[in-house]
Amino acid sequence: MYNMKRYIKKLLRESLIREELSDDEMNNLKRFIDSGDEGNIEMAFMIASGHGEDIENELLVYWYNSIRGTNLTWDEMRNLKKLYLDDMELTSLPESIENLTNLKALDLAYNNLTTLPEGISNLTNLKRLLLHNNELETLPDSIVNLKNLEKLWLYQNKLTSLPEDMDKLTNLNYLVLHNNPISDEEKARIKKLLPNTDIETELPF
Repeated sequence: MYNMKRYIKKLLRESLIREELSDDEMNNLKRFIDSGDEGNIEMAFMIASGHGEDIENELLVYWYNSIRGTNLTWDEMRNLKKLYLDDMELTSLPESIENLTNLKALDLAYNNLTTLPEGISNLTNLKRLLLHNNELETLPDSIVNLKNLEKLWLYQNKLTSLPEDMDKLTNLNYLVLHNNPISDEEKARIKKLLPNTDIETELPF
């Protein structure tokens, strides 16, 4: 039987010492994506990242098309203004999502995300970020670099605090936090940092 994990280790040992991937190696990375196994998917992107941005972006497009049933090219994907990855049972995101710098709205709600990649801070055109109904325990400190962010949905996660420098999100006008185990002291700190933001810390009904 084809042993996918053994082949991944073989790729790590051999392919990372070369700058290019062969067609067969790229097809095998796509097979790892097709497996649906999060460990295989993360490993595939790790291998791709060692071969340059073009390979990584090609794999990102393949991953997105496979889970959304679309047929986008890289040029079409990098020009997207809105990206919907909601309700896909995702437990992680590829770091290469940071290359979609034209995004203005990113919907990651109703998944099983426990963390976000630090590179999400590259999406500096984002105005709306939907992260509700996940398993997030922390947010990357780099999220405060999303200078154009206006609306942030974080409810129904496992957050106990937000990054120290939330006041850097000077355009944030709406923040939803209810159904997180956040203390009253932390809620007060957040409200002090964001005096011009409409913050929902309790269910609105």
